[in-house]
Amino acid sequence: RRTLKLQPSLRMKEEISGITSCPDSLMNLLVQRAVQNKLHFLVSVQNEPVASWIENFLDHKHLKMIKMTDYHCKACYHGIDGLTCNWSEYLEELEGTSEQTIHVQYTPGVSEYNSLRNDNYSYTNVFGQEPPWAQASASRRQNPFLKENNGMPKIEFTEVVKPKEILLSLNSIAMRVVEEFQDDLSHMQEENDYVRLLHKERNIFKSSNSSFQPLPVTWKQQQKGGRIQEPTPLRLASKDLFLRLLTKTAVLEVLADISQDSKELKHYQWMKTFVGKWMPQFDSSVSVKVDVSFLEELLQEPFRI
Repeated sequence: RRTLKLQPSLRMKEEISGITSCPDSLMNLLVQRAVQNKLHFLVSVQNEPVASWIENFLDHKHLKMIKMTDYHCKACYHGIDGLTCNWSEYLEELEGTSEQTIHVQYTPGVSEYNSLRNDNYSYTNVFGQEPPWAQASASRRQNPFLKENNGMPKIEFTEVVKPKEILLSLNSIAMRVVEEFQDDLSHMQEENDYVRLLHKERNIFKSSNSSFQPLPVTWKQQQKGGRIQEPTPLRLASKDLFLRLLTKTAVLEVLADISQDSKELKHYQWMKTFVGKWMPQFDSSVSVKVDVSFLEELLQEPFRI
């Protein structure tokens, strides 16, 4: 099951281009997650003008964050192929883009992201987990006495967007995401053994109600340069997407291998149909725990000769 080597670091475009053992699919996901984490940070600190610029750069509006409160937002897109171009093209274009001055106009206390927020929005993340303050926050938003004052005068200013600084920031974030991916890989054998054990126990007790659940995300706080390094804001979702990509890659490699063996024709035809049914889930922009669900169904298939 899922194995893939990762390069230890990601720097500027010139150095990244030297990575030949890392497939484009993984590099695309890495850059995508760096962009999404950057957007999460910008929206969290209410730097919406720069966030909007990044979303519009090479048409990546679908990577936007959905803001539910002044201090909480979540990713709109949860898939493994979110870039509209190859990762190297994205970084190259960003590096070659000149500084731009944008005109900003806003009303104090009114976020331009308000159009994305309404009383029906869920505060849960992609895994359905709701923060403890969600109900209180929803109640405050519905209180007519706490509504923002739309009658206040607008404030105007200019903001200078510096693409090269954004590129450096993405590089730093990507290096942290790589470390998280490497941590996930270090637990891969443990997770594989865990899934096999659950499958064995379920067969022993003849239970079809239990469901496989991935092991919880582990992240040891690291100290670098006198600072404690925290996980990226989208850590849990990144692991889910990383394992989805690894599983998809492994499945397609196995399918390609048995297609070359004339003795495995029946197995190839069956697996091709089985995998084809799952491809929409692997490529989905909303599904979660696809790798776990795929393995769960695969292990329930009867033995074939």
